[in-house]
Amino acid sequence: MSVEVSLDPLTRRADREGAQLGLPPGSFRPHQCNPSGVAIDPRTGRLWCTVNERDGLGDNLVPDYITAVREGGFYGWPWWYMGAHQDPRHVGKHPELRERVIVPDVLLQPHNASLQIAFYQGQQFPDEYHGDIFATEHGSWNKSVRAGYEVIRLPLHPGGKSGGEYQDFLTGFVLPTGRYGAVR
Repeated sequence: MSVEVSLDPLTRRADREGAQLGLPPGSFRPHQCNPSGVAIDPRTGRLWCTVNERDGLGDNLVPDYITAVREGGFYGWPWWYMGAHQDPRHVGKHPELRERVIVPDVLLQPHNASLQIAFYQGQQFPDEYHGDIFATEHGSWNKSVRAGYEVIRLPLHPGGKSGGEYQDFLTGFVLPTGRYGAVR
């Protein structure tokens, strides 16, 4: 079953971003909220993205995420999130989609707001970092306690699979006082 909704600007953006990655029209329409960074794993050819999820549900919802994009996959936007969790602003809408919602590979803190991802191919860090994902997070304007404002590392296992974990890699951009700091 295919569900088409009136998301013309989002669809056009998905096709435009997909075309930049060499994908045919229609192959990058994952029903995600705010996919901001995309990258292709050079080892597997899989498309990954980072998503800044919806706002307006409080400090602790909805987790942002980074995931390998499944062709034709449905990630819930705008009715569902993280599997069978319905957005309370859309109660009762599209119950037929509940079981189709894909749980993303790596759930991040809500409102961390990752901007971009990259697969590490360098030689400066330990060998076990090779092929892992690094993501920049600018943090969010609408959370009562600042979160994000860092660079994280997502270790990938053999075959380019994620175990769902991530680690702080570079922090210190916000001082204990809440003011913005500088890495020294």
